Amino acid sequence: MSAATPLNLSPCCAGPDASVVPGPEPQGRTTGSTLTTPCLPPGAALLHAQARGLLAVLLLVGCLFACAPQPPHGTPVDSSLWAMFVRQQQAITPLEHFSIRTSINYSSPRSKHRVIMRLFGNMDYPIRMDLEAGIGRTISMWREDATIWQAYFPQEQRMYTASNAHKGLQGLGFPSPFDLRELALVLQGKIAPLLPDQPMREEWQPTGNRIFFGQGSRITSLLLDSQGRVLKLWGTRGWTVAFDYRGTSPYAHAVHVVMDATTRATLWIKSIGPGTLTTDLTMYLPDDTETVSLDAHRAPTIQTNGSLDPHAHHPDQ
Repeated sequence: MSAATPLNLSPCCAGPDASVVPGPEPQGRTTGSTLTTPCLPPGAALLHAQARGLLAVLLLVGCLFACAPQPPHGTPVDSSLWAMFVRQQQAITPLEHFSIRTSINYSSPRSKHRVIMRLFGNMDYPIRMDLEAGIGRTISMWREDATIWQAYFPQEQRMYTASNAHKGLQGLGFPSPFDLRELALVLQGKIAPLLPDQPMREEWQPTGNRIFFGQGSRITSLLLDSQGRVLKLWGTRGWTVAFDYRGTSPYAHAVHVVMDATTRATLWIKSIGPGTLTTDLTMYLPDDTETVSLDAHRAPTIQTNGSLDPHAHHPDQ
């Protein structure tokens, strides 16, 4: 049969008014340019028509799927992992009054050192953080509340202040993606308050599901493992925070902060427990303490041994 040959599929038993293509043979054969079909009994003709209709429907559905626009590399977030993460976060209740102790390994292009951090206070403020290089040797004391951030360096007898922690940290050149309250939440496994209300899309990766957030979010994406735990956070300025877990625990025992290719810190969590109920947490400082505001300008580089400035060198290293 040539490509231009028409197909006559008229059922020969459709009725007296139906158009019939005669043919001496009961089987379909080609006569000239017309293909004849065998005359079917009424029941068989009905089944034949139904089969043709079903085939047409299947072809139409297949075309719809084949011709539909393909989803982007990431798809809308409706996975069971995200739901598991949400349930886990809802089950975690941070201590209202807390005391957290960690050791910090910090490295930058100019120095490497290890300090002890005590983070304590109230989730609704104020919050204190004391940094020590050894037993009884305080490097720095920080205090944060809803209106002011303070950092005191006893070797310098100098207090740095700022209207918020992010300005203060930037002014001191001390890299950290979190203020003290956010750090207390993260160390207690509570990540959700730092995230937008709704994610935008997700992307499967060999190590888990990566969840992406919209523009304007300080955290651009996170990676969830098969248990819905956060393995990694990505920030807008290129920083990352990764979490290590023991077994199936929902709480990390180590947090790795990478600010850039050469500046990083690892926080090893030693203990988390209830703190003392207090609303004071005042830092009592010597009368001759100098106060430097970081809101208007960058503070001078702190050169004191025992400080956390990247330029400083600790004698016990």
